[in-house]
Amino acid sequence: MARPFALIRGLLWAMLVGNAVAIVSIVLQFDGPATRRFDVAPSVLAVGQPSPSTELRVQAVSVTIQDPGGAQTLLDLLAGPLPFALATLPMIGYALRILDRIATQPFTQATATGLRRLGAVVLIAGAASEAIRAVGLYLLESTVVPASERMVMLDYTFSVWWVMLGLLLLAFAQIIAYGHRLRTELDQVI
Repeated sequence: MARPFALIRGLLWAMLVGNAVAIVSIVLQFDGPATRRFDVAPSVLAVGQPSPSTELRVQAVSVTIQDPGGAQTLLDLLAGPLPFALATLPMIGYALRILDRIATQPFTQATATGLRRLGAVVLIAGAASEAIRAVGLYLLESTVVPASERMVMLDYTFSVWWVMLGLLLLAFAQIIAYGHRLRTELDQVI
């Protein structure tokens, strides 16, 4: 007999291995000795007008630090996909544990509690990874741009994928808990 949720379990394991490979490649910086790009305000640069009849408007300048120092490399790691890759590891681990519970008895208090914990992990880890990325990018920018010229995180796009996923998991946990209560009542009636 085939194991329940074998396809989902296989995909979760593939994601786990993929994350491990991604973390190793990110930390070892396989993409080269430069930091990722970030935008700075044009007033940081001494840019003159090309000619009196031509107006030059520079809204933002993309910067890449070539041969970054140790602190800049660490900040670059924190400003990139590393926090997200690390945050997904406990999410995948919890999901694998919950699959084992659901395969045997889906409507149990343990399943509902596990789903609530997974929802909380998704919300907390997602928020933490976004906060770490934002602060890492701001601090990386501060290593090359004077404080008076620094933009206030205008070049950072927040990702909120984790909010919907976390809320869906919490809602599904409520459905499972309700199913468990109904099953308990039915067992008492019979």
